[in-house]
Amino acid sequence: MQDKKKTVQDEQSNLRAVEDQKQLSKNSHNPSDIKSLKTGLQDLEVWHRALFNNANDAIFLMDYDRFIDCNPKTLDMFGCTREQIIGQTPYDRFSPRFQPDGQLSKNKALEKIRLALEGKPQLFEWRHLRYDGTIFETEVSLNRVKISENFYLQAFVRDITKQKHAHLQYETILKTTMDGFCLLDSRGRILEVNDAFCSLVGYTREELLSMNLADVEAVESADDIKKHIKKLMDYGSHRFKTRHKRKDGRILHLEVSANNLQIDGDRVFAFFRDITESEQSEQALQESEMRYRSLFENMPAVCFTFDRSGCLLSWNHAAEEVYGYTKQEAIGASAYELIVTDETKKATDDVIQNVFKGKTIIGSEWQDRNKYGKIGWRMGNSFPLFKADGSVDCGVNLNIDITERRKVEEELRQERDKAQKYLDIAAVIFVALNKK
Repeated sequence: MQDKKKTVQDEQSNLRAVEDQKQLSKNSHNPSDIKSLKTGLQDLEVWHRALFNNANDAIFLMDYDRFIDCNPKTLDMFGCTREQIIGQTPYDRFSPRFQPDGQLSKNKALEKIRLALEGKPQLFEWRHLRYDGTIFETEVSLNRVKISENFYLQAFVRDITKQKHAHLQYETILKTTMDGFCLLDSRGRILEVNDAFCSLVGYTREELLSMNLADVEAVESADDIKKHIKKLMDYGSHRFKTRHKRKDGRILHLEVSANNLQIDGDRVFAFFRDITESEQSEQALQESEMRYRSLFENMPAVCFTFDRSGCLLSWNHAAEEVYGYTKQEAIGASAYELIVTDETKKATDDVIQNVFKGKTIIGSEWQDRNKYGKIGWRMGNSFPLFKADGSVDCGVNLNIDITERRKVEEELRQERDKAQKYLDIAAVIFVALNKK
């Protein structure tokens, strides 16, 4: 837009220079001066004509509301011949009846023409028609110029259809996205928001446009926000988590994705995603994990987990005390190498295979050994832990020491066997005595 204004100013300066040169040539009585002025005037007119013919914008010269001259770009832009456009008005053949704001094209055009002829330059957007009726969007710069004591209008017309469509797409995205959007200046003042951000924080757009982002921050100060913005200015983009306070006092957990845009000064283009639910779920999961970990570590029973090859994945305090291996020694090692005896290897294989088929083994008894080679008896349960997709993640073994119980049971068995022998002998003696 600044370039267009500069071009218009240059054109006006050139035209004024032409008029000044003509006036000087009339008042000059020196033949050599007259010749020099004529040469300069001719050179200036050649330069002006080259600029006129090669400009990338359409350029019109208008006598009030009629086109009296145009450059080649005009014919290309409007898809017509010179004969088809000269003598026409800007609001009949080459504009729809109504402009996007609902005004009649004729009424709106005549008002712009009136203001420009009063010496008030006009810069505005306009919807035009090509000669075949195709609509396209333009930006028009309309200025008054003086030629041979008469005032005319000079119009620069730039096709902004692509930019307009891109802007509309941008607006549509911002309006329909589920993420909140904020445009901020380098001090954190809110310059623009979308509906999603208004809904997110519970304020109206009008309220937010009079606020600073620090006004809705729950944990960060204005200085913290400035640090984020400085980091953004240094690196061009920044991603972080924060918390905002809604108008109703509720705290929101947000993920922020921001970029630096250098348009009319530094601007922060930021999207805010509500992650309150996921953050709360994650916190609950962490708390659950801590409770599980505490229970796992402090339960009196031995507890360890294993994969399908028998590799140990976790190892609690009771396991350290019973087997003599620290966590560092046990985790990652094979249960077969650490605690399984040769006699129980086959039974251990069967348990692991069944667990990874999703089965639970309850109340099994087996012998194992500790770090020092001592053999003991254990009783426990082995069961699978499942992933979210239903597959088995790992196996779990919970067991207690039943060595003393097995010893007592063995002693009782031996006593029973001994008693049975005595009973058998007594029965034989009894039978023998009865025969006599």
